[in-house]
Amino acid sequence: MITKITEQHYSKPAYIYIRQSTPAQVRHHQESTERQYALRDKALALGWPETAIRTLDRDLGQSGARMKGREDFKTLVADVSMGQVGAVFALEVSRLARSNLDWHRLLELCALTHTLVIDADGCYDPGDFNDGLLLGLKGTMAQAKLHFLRGRLQGGKLNKAQKGELRFPLPVGLCYDDEGRIVLDPNDEVRGAVQWVFRLFQKTGSAYAVVKRFTQSGLRFPKRAYGGAWAGQLIWGRLIKRREQRVKDLQRDKNHLEHCTDTVIKRSLKAHIRWLDKEIGNVETAIEKQPKTAEMQETHALLTSVPGVGNLTAWHLEAFLPELGRCAHQSLAALVGGAPFNHDSGKHQGERFMQGGRARVRRVLYMAALSAARCNEDMKTFYERLRAAGKPIKALIAVLRKLLSILNSLVQRRSPWQENPAPTT
Repeated sequence: MITKITEQHYSKPAYIYIRQSTPAQVRHHQESTERQYALRDKALALGWPETAIRTLDRDLGQSGARMKGREDFKTLVADVSMGQVGAVFALEVSRLARSNLDWHRLLELCALTHTLVIDADGCYDPGDFNDGLLLGLKGTMAQAKLHFLRGRLQGGKLNKAQKGELRFPLPVGLCYDDEGRIVLDPNDEVRGAVQWVFRLFQKTGSAYAVVKRFTQSGLRFPKRAYGGAWAGQLIWGRLIKRREQRVKDLQRDKNHLEHCTDTVIKRSLKAHIRWLDKEIGNVETAIEKQPKTAEMQETHALLTSVPGVGNLTAWHLEAFLPELGRCAHQSLAALVGGAPFNHDSGKHQGERFMQGGRARVRRVLYMAALSAARCNEDMKTFYERLRAAGKPIKALIAVLRKLLSILNSLVQRRSPWQENPAPTT
């Protein structure tokens, strides 16, 4: 047991602060994220009870060079300043702050309120001169590391540029050919959209007028993706959005038709509903005909192999959740707004709540969860057990999270769904 930890520290909760600098790090550097979540086990081993440990992970994907946008870091500073925290756990100093200003402010508050700072190297009391000196040095080194990294990356870019080998994402309408030369995009749709932008701008003389004309005409400006399975491919999420617009129009007209008494208007509504049904079918056909890589086709087959997940759900996940298969289950649930956040402060245990996330993805997952709870035997058993326990609303949310975790695992392992697989010998 560490002698610096006293009963006074145990009487207050331990805060586990978790952060990765960019969404790409959250997706690809999962070992670091797992190590940070494992700090909870360290807090338990040091003597804090399970109920007195609070995990702050809403800053995943946020840079530590500034406080802006880091809501959990603000919560941490506020609670420390009020003397409601016994110890702050972080994998390393740079997880807390890359800015000396933010770091030293937190250290001063910890020293005033006798809050400990615990990382992978040890336990520190900021109120102690030697510990405070060492923590200050660690913070300075963390900020200096950013300077060294920028210099190293910039030097590499300059060296490539001098040799004529520097490549970077090009504006829409240009791309690299097989020999690395910059040429016009070979896709007729892309070239036509770019030419139409310049013609409209020459005619109107206003970028705002160009955007307005595109919106009025229902046009979408294409872009190419860089990196991952979508590298070099045209983003076709706009077709998914177009389908959503048509579905909303269809539902609106159907609602209007139910309450309409005018014969002429009813005839017009019925004709428009038939046209919308046909238009939705055309958009779905266009989505299916979109050019896709072999990896994208395999991913679609993996997703639709799960009972309850159809083409519509798979399309939304492919278009609006590219982190699928590249992210930890807990982080992915938070991205779609399906993970509960605590609302604790000191000894106060608030209710768990869900907020934020990608509403478009969450909506289709709710429908897929409902379908899975009916036709997927594993999900149905899980759902009925929670309902029997008196948790009907939480049951559906739990099915959503479990379904998302299953889909994430399938894409990670690149293996299709197997219901009750036979045991291996």
